[in-house]
Amino acid sequence: MGNNNENVLNNNNNNNNNNNNNNNNNNNNNNNNNNNNNNNNNNNNNNNNNNNNNNNNNNNNNNNNNNNNNNNNNNNNNNNNNNNNNNNNNNNNNNNNNNIEVRNNPGDEIPFSMGNPPIMAPSAPPSAPQYNQQLQYQPSIQQPQYQPPIHQFLPSIQQQPQYQGQYQPQSLQFNNFPPPTQYQPTSQGSMNYITSPQLQQPQQPQQQQPQIMTIQPTTFSNFPPIMATTTTTTTTSSTSPPVLYIPIDSEFYPTYTPQYLYKKEDERTYGIGTSLKEIAFNEIIGNKITNVFIKTRMIPQVNDDLFNTIVGCRNLEHLNLSGCVQFSSTLFSKHITRLNQLKSLNLNGCQQITSDNLCKISNSCKHLEEIHLNGCNRIEDQGIVDLVGRCKKIKILSLSGLNLLTDRSLISICQKLQELQSLCINHIQWFTEKSLMMIGKRFKSSLRCFYAYNTLITDNALSDIAINCSSQLSVINVSKCKNISNLSVATIAINCGRVLNKLFLQNIECLSVHSISLLGKYCTQLTTLRLDGCINLMDDSILSLQPLERLRILNLSNVPKINEMSLIKILPSLKDLEELYLYENPRFSDLTVKQLSITNPRINTLRVDKTVFVSDASIIPFTNSIGYLRVLNLSGLQSIHDSSIMALATSQKFIQKLYLSGCKSIGNDSLFAITGHMSSSLEVLKIDDSHQFSEEALSSISLLKGLKILSISHCIHTTNNTIDLIGYNCRELEQLYMCKLPLVNDAVLPALLSNLCKLKIFRIDGCINMTDRSLTGIRFLNRLCLEVFNCSDSRIGCGGLLTILQQSSIRELYAWNCDYITDDILKTIANDASTIQILRLDGCKNISDKGIRSLIQRCPLLRILNISNTKISDETLQTVAGYCKRLKKLYTNNCTKITSSGISAIAYQCNELTILNASRCSNINDNAIIDVSLKCKLLKRLILNYCPKITRLSIIRVSVGCPMLKEISLKGCTNLDEMSVLSLSTYCKRLQYIDFTDCHLVTDLAMVGIGRECLLLKSAILTGTGIQDNGVAEICVRSNVNLLTLELERTRISDRAVQMIAQMCPALKNLNLLNTPLTTQLIEPIKHSCFLLTNLQFK
Repeated sequence: MGNNNENVLNNNNNNNNNNNNNNNNNNNNNNNNNNNNNNNNNNNNNNNNNNNNNNNNNNNNNNNNNNNNNNNNNNNNNNNNNNNNNNNNNNNNNNNNNNIEVRNNPGDEIPFSMGNPPIMAPSAPPSAPQYNQQLQYQPSIQQPQYQPPIHQFLPSIQQQPQYQGQYQPQSLQFNNFPPPTQYQPTSQGSMNYITSPQLQQPQQPQQQQPQIMTIQPTTFSNFPPIMATTTTTTTTSSTSPPVLYIPIDSEFYPTYTPQYLYKKEDERTYGIGTSLKEIAFNEIIGNKITNVFIKTRMIPQVNDDLFNTIVGCRNLEHLNLSGCVQFSSTLFSKHITRLNQLKSLNLNGCQQITSDNLCKISNSCKHLEEIHLNGCNRIEDQGIVDLVGRCKKIKILSLSGLNLLTDRSLISICQKLQELQSLCINHIQWFTEKSLMMIGKRFKSSLRCFYAYNTLITDNALSDIAINCSSQLSVINVSKCKNISNLSVATIAINCGRVLNKLFLQNIECLSVHSISLLGKYCTQLTTLRLDGCINLMDDSILSLQPLERLRILNLSNVPKINEMSLIKILPSLKDLEELYLYENPRFSDLTVKQLSITNPRINTLRVDKTVFVSDASIIPFTNSIGYLRVLNLSGLQSIHDSSIMALATSQKFIQKLYLSGCKSIGNDSLFAITGHMSSSLEVLKIDDSHQFSEEALSSISLLKGLKILSISHCIHTTNNTIDLIGYNCRELEQLYMCKLPLVNDAVLPALLSNLCKLKIFRIDGCINMTDRSLTGIRFLNRLCLEVFNCSDSRIGCGGLLTILQQSSIRELYAWNCDYITDDILKTIANDASTIQILRLDGCKNISDKGIRSLIQRCPLLRILNISNTKISDETLQTVAGYCKRLKKLYTNNCTKITSSGISAIAYQCNELTILNASRCSNINDNAIIDVSLKCKLLKRLILNYCPKITRLSIIRVSVGCPMLKEISLKGCTNLDEMSVLSLSTYCKRLQYIDFTDCHLVTDLAMVGIGRECLLLKSAILTGTGIQDNGVAEICVRSNVNLLTLELERTRISDRAVQMIAQMCPALKNLNLLNTPLTTQLIEPIKHSCFLLTNLQFK
């Protein structure tokens, strides 16, 4: 789910997003950031949902995010993550602070994937016969069409749905769904535009007795043959483009080796689910089968019976069960002993795997050389100790996200294994310098790839690895590792420069020219370099990269201090550059894109979303001069018009991913051009937040039969017929974002879910006409692949949720503001909720402790929980603390029954908590927050708005106990004073966001510490405080480059402070000066100096 980046859907509803490589990347993200695609969310990520694919949590989408995807929350993206890109669309919740990050970064789908083999670009599309007559559309179910009020069709007005009485289960039998009306490209013109569909009057099905209904995928065999005619097709080159490299985000994990060792036609390899009409697997089991993997559509159906058949291959050497969660851990332990020849095993995402299972593997699979356990979060130290103690030939070990592991595991790895070549410990926060220092000494002659994304690795440990493994270390990923600095990066450059191929340094904010210049000097073999989010890099750092002539992938996104001229100077030297990421860099314009078209003809991936100044003037010559463009992200660029997109569609026949979210200056002609010319190659299309597209143009998307990711959120002219066409023709879809579509109702859901057997992420949040009438009582022929489902702000109730949960393995469930969800529904779905990791029920007014506790007790994997604006009390929090000890993010905003007792229970049991939002919980006092500071050392975001019992005592303890804090919001906490803020600036030097609104005791003295110590500050909300000119000067002078948002409403500043802002804050985007004693003559100088300023409030 990109964006991204952290990736998790955000509560707010902005489409993001990101991606992110993986990334970015997210979602929120938020997206979700809820941005990503997400996830929303680019990607993304997300996602991750409501309006955009990029969630802000970000923020992400973004689903994305992203993504993520920025969700409103999202800063998401995301995660994201996002991702996000990652561009996942996220939904706005009533609560601004209830954000959940999007996994996917904007434009980057699923940033933390295992990685896929290089994909051959498709050859020129052959001439295909087209149908010469319209098929008669026959709905499989008779039900009244919900008619919303006229004003609900307007995007600018958000009304509550007019709910009706409880709908009784239908008594209709579903048959195979017939194909919807088919579009035909016309032969007129050069663009192959699409004609408008004509729906015939639907026939009424016969009434039958109530019964369980079985849904089967639609196939053409159900219908009589149709005469075909030949249509005009555009002529394209028959020469296939060169093989693409693995996307940048896939480098976050080691790849699964057998997917490269075996070719598809190899008789030793068998993919379960390769075809619909294949010979039974147990009939071809023989001595030849040595490699088994699971096709995507079959992953949900790998149960105990199928697993029992798989292990019948006694000579099996390679087994890939990634994502299969339906087989039991008990059966796995019983039968894995048969596979004593196993050399590689992929269990990524198999959350049922425990330490006991690893013990059985170690007892029987003595020849094991490669094992992937990413996301198997129930594994503890004893499992790893047993595994490496007996399987001493392991060369590739991937443990990302195993947060229960401690130094004991890593010490055993270093002591027992002898020839480890690749080690992945991403996201594991409990490895200390004691164990990390052993890696370099133990594997000095073997370690080639080291992945430590988002860990606490230090300069000493990383430098030791670089020095000892200097002769063969080729891949290093230490992105988001906050404890490393220029010292360790310089050590890597000097010692590993001759062999280093890929280096990931994402979001290491302290890096400067002192280390980056050494990369340019010594690491001449680098092919991939990621520096996105290194916000303190300047032009001299970019210029020092000129000697890296072999660079193929370069990510300089979100590096706000660099000027485009520095990149333009080095581009002629980077002749092999294939992927360039420049998103969220406001100083880049048409000059950079034009330079790429002149000096870098091999470029196949470009992200310039959110760069503001890129326009048709550079995109048109760029698309005409580049040979084989694969990925292009132009999201949010308002200077892109139909001429650019039509030029792109005409000249780029093999583009695979196209992101146009929020491009409001393009119209129907652009969409017709895309669907007319890119039907054979396009896999990702995101056009969310585009009100301008007509139903006819949106329906033409059904011609893109190879689509895997589609986002049409907030394309308000989308109808049921549009969705039917897409669902029937685009059978490869894995992510579908259709948020806030007022003309779409639940009649489309059965056929859509039945036909899209590969769908993993599905968002319908904000579709006010969605009910569960068409889903109640349905049993699909094949188990669904769904992992992320968002039905927020809809009328989905018990029947719909139960159908989805029973026939899929949902990891993320978003159902905020669903008034039809009650305690009885939560009790009903509890037995099918064991796989849920992210749960959002905020704003569900009809749920209480009784229902939520029943559900929580069945969700041991829960990591993110949002129950804001509900009737829950301490009883629910105590249940969460007892059953969900791995909880990372908790949102309880406006839950007035919660007291210090509940928060303390969370603090003592959920030590991995990174985000706590307890705003408007008026019964919380200092005791609860002190418990949080003592137990939750990883806390990054603390939101306690309008908690009147909070004083400086608890905030001082938080600043000392939570040094990783990035965001703190204490709006309306009137008992805070200068000492509180000074303690935060003294110990929490990573602060990026502060909100002290209406804290009247916060004055200029408090800002001295913030300005001088918190050099990463991006947002300062100081409305209604006692700050004056001197406090503003402290913030502006010290944090001027990074500061994006400054709110000084209702303060006593003068014109002198505004002059300081204009001179010292060139990157400022949001400035609030309402109700201040200022003169109007200073407004123009501010606008002139802060040229990125988009939101200026002054009166």
